[in-house]
Amino acid sequence: MPSFFKEYDIRGLIDKELNGETAERVGKSLGTFLNGQEVLVCRDIRHSSEKIQPAFVKGLLSAGCNVTFIGTYPSPVLFFHSWSQKKEGAMITASHNPAVYTGFKFVEKTGCSYVDQYRELKKIYESGNFRKGSGKYSEIDGYTEYFKFLKSVIKPKRKMNVAVECLYASSAVVMPNLYGQILNSFVQVSHGEAKPDFNNERPEPKGDNLRDLSRIVAGNKLDFGVGFDGDCDRSVFIDDKGRELNGSVAAAIFIQHIMQKYKGKGKTVVMTVDCNSELKPLAESYGGKLVWSEVGHGFIGMNVYRHKAVFGGEMSSHFWFEHYPFSDGFIAGLKMAELLSSTDKKLSELVDETKFAPMLKEYVNCGTHERKENVKDSLVEKYKAEEKNATLTRDGIKFFLNELEWVLIRKSNNLPEVCLVIEAKDDERLRELHEKYRKVIDETIGKTKS
Repeated sequence: MPSFFKEYDIRGLIDKELNGETAERVGKSLGTFLNGQEVLVCRDIRHSSEKIQPAFVKGLLSAGCNVTFIGTYPSPVLFFHSWSQKKEGAMITASHNPAVYTGFKFVEKTGCSYVDQYRELKKIYESGNFRKGSGKYSEIDGYTEYFKFLKSVIKPKRKMNVAVECLYASSAVVMPNLYGQILNSFVQVSHGEAKPDFNNERPEPKGDNLRDLSRIVAGNKLDFGVGFDGDCDRSVFIDDKGRELNGSVAAAIFIQHIMQKYKGKGKTVVMTVDCNSELKPLAESYGGKLVWSEVGHGFIGMNVYRHKAVFGGEMSSHFWFEHYPFSDGFIAGLKMAELLSSTDKKLSELVDETKFAPMLKEYVNCGTHERKENVKDSLVEKYKAEEKNATLTRDGIKFFLNELEWVLIRKSNNLPEVCLVIEAKDDERLRELHEKYRKVIDETIGKTKS
């Protein structure tokens, strides 16, 4: 059984899990699933992605797919071309995982990420019954058309002083030119050298990885900063005081700006179930509606597409806008610049005006994926019986304690961890609830076999 098929992507260690043989087989599986349709292919800068690209392409060609390689770029470039050309796409990346990992993200011609399709791909992979054919290979440069599109939809009203955190990853391929040319301003870059090993660090934009960006923004009195993950479908914001914004706060700022434009028109916003509950009345205050989605970029993208949403957001700082149904870290940063250029308020002022109840999100290591599944199942059964208003999610359970406070327990779809999310009325209550539910999780792990 291949261990690298995850809930909404394919991800594994280079050589040990994903290598020439398995990558070619993945290519054959995708080609068979698509019945020989043309596939656009792109890869991130990691050495492990470069290593498996030839074998993956070989597998696609052998299944009769014509393959167009659009270059070594961040994921949004591939997603854009799949959406604009209406062709299936394959991004070779392992997102924010260290460089020793690689993998694949597949995208439909609608621009929506694969979700349930991975189950069918896994069946094809395991069966070994592959389509036979002889596809043709070609190459184009995918960046130019993507850049032109962004430039056509972003219209800042004044110059903005911005800094970006590349974390030695794929955003360094296009930064600072992408932002500098569209915003017509000088863009400061942190860790802006593209390194195939990410300088032996993890390209995850949060906490300590954003300290340098915070110092640059606050020290140089810039308007804001934005940090990108390894493949640039996420964007974490730093305000002018150097503070990191969580996904709910950034979403609230976007919602107010976007829904003001559509006030009273009943437009839809999509948010994941791990975000602040106050986002729902915020969207409704503009005559709109909010749809709660499962956690995971594929699930929320699908909901953005189905509901024709004007905005989508996730606590992990994936953001969607009305233009297309995939999360694009670059357009998110440009939208923030456009937003701030139209107001006299600083980002820090908009943050301080966002009065949300405190939240906590914590991942707890279970040791193995098997134990994680068993722990999750035990906790779901426990709280399904104890909490009458509990709602089962695709990968866990959520229940409200009162009108405001709630608890979400779900599994990580990539790591052997369970995730605990809590929203409480104040910090003291948050500590109390965290102590209570973390104790239950620890005890469940302790008595659960792997």
